[in-house]
Amino acid sequence: MTNTGPMPEQPEDAEATETPDLEAVHEGGEPVEIELVEADTAAPAGGPADLDPADELDLVKAERDAALEKALRAAAEVENIRKRAQRQEAESLKYRAGGVAKDLFPVVDNLRRALEAAGASGNTEELITGVGMVVQQFEQTLESHGVVKIAAEGEKFDPNVHEAVTQVPSPDHEPMTVIQVVEDGYRLYDRVLRPAKVIVAAGT
Repeated sequence: MTNTGPMPEQPEDAEATETPDLEAVHEGGEPVEIELVEADTAAPAGGPADLDPADELDLVKAERDAALEKALRAAAEVENIRKRAQRQEAESLKYRAGGVAKDLFPVVDNLRRALEAAGASGNTEELITGVGMVVQQFEQTLESHGVVKIAAEGEKFDPNVHEAVTQVPSPDHEPMTVIQVVEDGYRLYDRVLRPAKVIVAAGT
């Protein structure tokens, strides 16, 4: 059965749900018109929207060409640096012996003076002394360039730095002890340039 009784009254403080009118009323009662302004959605002047497709394509091509030119210029610079480094390395290898040669000139000069003095005086003892001094100077020059003589005589035979010419019995030495140096060996820092040729004591 349908209820036909009176509808309950809405509370006075209930919120109005009606759509507000576009006219607002001042306290004085005069209506005020509200003007609606549409947002401007047009593209800014001078932007991509102002370019036609042909102009936009030309712009992209110009940017591409500029980037390509920049890349080619950078690649050419890298190639020039590489070639310059190769030339410098080649020159360094070509003239690397120059410093050593300059340091050895005085050694050769002193050796020549010793021979001339011995030839003029006929004194072989003086020649021996002079040559001995030159040899000492030569070894000092090598040391200044990192080339040092390998210790050998009296040392335990080491196949890494010694080359045995022969073995001989020696009651005064332990077996495999270097008892004589036939030819000096040299190393450049930790690299062996030439092993020392030695005679080694054999077991009795």
